[in-house]
Amino acid sequence: MVEEISDPIKDKIKEITSDPNERVILELLLQKTASYNKQTKSAMIKKEFSQLLDDYFPLKESDSDG
Repeated sequence: MVEEISDPIKDKIKEITSDPNERVILELLLQKTASYNKQTKSAMIKKEFSQLLDDYFPLKESDSDG
């Protein structure tokens, strides 16, 4: 279940950052963390956060043997 982010919160995010990509990431993080509670395991949170970052910032291998 995806939690809906209220308009005042969306407006505040727009005030904080002008980058549309950052806004999307912040909103996705808010939606994911809305379902968390004190019983949520930190490993699960770390895994979901890492997956979200990998979706937006995939690791690109570079030739660093140079």
